[in-house]
Amino acid sequence: MSSGRRARAAVVVAATLVVAGGSAAGAAALVTGKQVKDGTLTGKDVKDASLAGGDVKDGSLTPADVAGGLAGPAGPQGAQGAAGPKGVTGPAGSVGATGAQGPAGAPGATGAPGTSGLEYVVVGNSVAAGAREFWQADCPAGKKAVGGGVSSISPNKDVRVVETAPLDNLAGWWVGIHNATGAAKNSYAWAVCVTG
Repeated sequence: MSSGRRARAAVVVAATLVVAGGSAAGAAALVTGKQVKDGTLTGKDVKDASLAGGDVKDGSLTPADVAGGLAGPAGPQGAQGAAGPKGVTGPAGSVGATGAQGPAGAPGATGAPGTSGLEYVVVGNSVAAGAREFWQADCPAGKKAVGGGVSSISPNKDVRVVETAPLDNLAGWWVGIHNATGAAKNSYAWAVCVTG
């Protein structure tokens, strides 16, 4: 047994043991470390709870001197802590590379047929003095009127348009002129026709 271990043993024995046998005076004599053979003292030779911190020299014990080690059992898990504050937003990332071109889309639906075969039809008429006359400009077969009108070479308050409208089924344009003058006036019905 080392001198350090014997010194600690002497403290233990001095605190708890007396020499067995003999007279009362002899029993009061303390046992020192020199009187203890190395390896002869065990935990059974020390009374439970008989040692206090003051009986052990500071720094004289090592983990090897303590049965079971110094660490106690793990304690219960603590409560979860509060959430930390939100972090600062990081800087924007760099622009990524341009992706590959996607496939061509499906063809769109066929649109409605457009107009074709535009034709301008004009029919002239000499409206007699003091007369009101009506006539029409007919579209060619297979075409329909999409517009029309009437005009005169000398329009004024005495040469007035009294009617202008499309014919039934848009077959042409119908017009009427009233000539309040004392002479005949040339006037014209016209129709804008397209293939229907």
